[in-house]
Amino acid sequence: MLHSVKADASPEEKLDFLLRREQEVQASLERTHRTLEGHPKRWAADIAAAAADLRHEHGEGLAGLRNEHLGARLGGVVLLVVGLVLATWGNLA
Repeated sequence: MLHSVKADASPEEKLDFLLRREQEVQASLERTHRTLEGHPKRWAADIAAAAADLRHEHGEGLAGLRNEHLGARLGGVVLLVVGLVLATWGNLA
């Protein structure tokens, strides 16, 4: 690809060179335009994927917190029921 024209070129050669350069520049601009048009679609897909990952991680984190002290909570419920039974039994006796 030639990016300059000889100084001693005829006017026709110079015009031909300028027309070829104009076509090359137009083709380059069209490629750039097509590339830029596709970016919002890719960005939307990237944002959706990131949001899905964050929702998944958030759900896992909540599940972990919910189950973190499950044994202690169940033991507390058992002790509460035993205490209620003993208190009720003591009041009835």
